[in-house]
Amino acid sequence: MKKNIAILVASYNGEMFIKEQLNSLLEQKNINMHIYISDDLSTDKTPEIILDYKNNYKNVTLVNNKNRLGPAKNFYHILNSIDLDLFDYFAFSDQDDIWPKYKIFNAISLMESMNSDGYSSDFLALQENKNVRYIKKSYKQKKYDYFFETPGPGCSFVLNKKLTLFIKKFIKKYRCDFPYHDWLFYALARHNNFKWNIDSTPNLLYRQHRNNFIGANYGIRPGFKRLNRILFGDYYRELISLFNLLHNQKRQLKFQNVIFFIIRFNHTRRRLIHAILMIPFLLILSIQKNEI
Repeated sequence: MKKNIAILVASYNGEMFIKEQLNSLLEQKNINMHIYISDDLSTDKTPEIILDYKNNYKNVTLVNNKNRLGPAKNFYHILNSIDLDLFDYFAFSDQDDIWPKYKIFNAISLMESMNSDGYSSDFLALQENKNVRYIKKSYKQKKYDYFFETPGPGCSFVLNKKLTLFIKKFIKKYRCDFPYHDWLFYALARHNNFKWNIDSTPNLLYRQHRNNFIGANYGIRPGFKRLNRILFGDYYRELISLFNLLHNQKRQLKFQNVIFFIIRFNHTRRRLIHAILMIPFLLILSIQKNEI
């Protein structure tokens, strides 16, 4: 029996790629799906393209969006706007990638075999020069990695209904505006004892271009984006915000908490080199923030 899947698409000025992406969603095999698209007030031809798909496909719905929200809040908006009870699983899609025909079916098959609630995967990064690079995310999960990193791009995520209902309730209760939906979803799942699997088989063609919000973690441009987040304190503020969200604002990330993570650095990131780098990062920034 085919599973019912909701695919959530957040779009913004994606006229160059969104047709190819939507076609790859519509070509998914062995599932029943409905595509929900929320456009973030695009100024190019994206809204016209989406409307054309809505008019030609019964399983494509345009979710009204009256304000520019940004990628994460756009996904929160779609989650809050649809009836989750109609579906068994939920997938999240960018506007510019290409999905293999069995992406969702393969994800669900692994989830059901592993009895997992959340799924992400390794992927193939499609560069602007058409070269393809394999990106591995399926390093062994660590006890506290969810505080510090995602398990892969949100466009690789598939969640079951139980986890999705939990996330929807959370973002409504706390009127959540955390700027990275993928990081938040993974953190909420792991912090609340949902099971998550990272598939070692690449299950996504992830397009890389200059307008990516973040992009794959390799190369000069994404490297500079991440370095700027660290140097200007954005990453540290995001850690604090996420820590406080997960603890329902009842705890604050203070130096005693930072020391806890420094001592257990090998549990903070999935790759050892990244875990080691967390030691000076946490120590230096906690000093800068006058938390010692």
